[in-house]
Amino acid sequence: MGINKIGSAGPPLDGVEVKIVDEEGKEVPLGEPGELLCVMKGIGRIRSAQSK
Repeated sequence: MGINKIGSAGPPLDGVEVKIVDEEGKEVPLGEPGELLCVMKGIGRIRSAQSK
């Protein structure tokens, strides 16, 4: 197993792309607020929690 870090969900699984995007779905720069976007091969987009 990997290292446990409080407040962390861990690395994405194989075949899952994760990024932070704005309301239009465009990737935002590191440190900027946005929404967590997970794209899974064969499944499509799943939006999750907003970052602040």
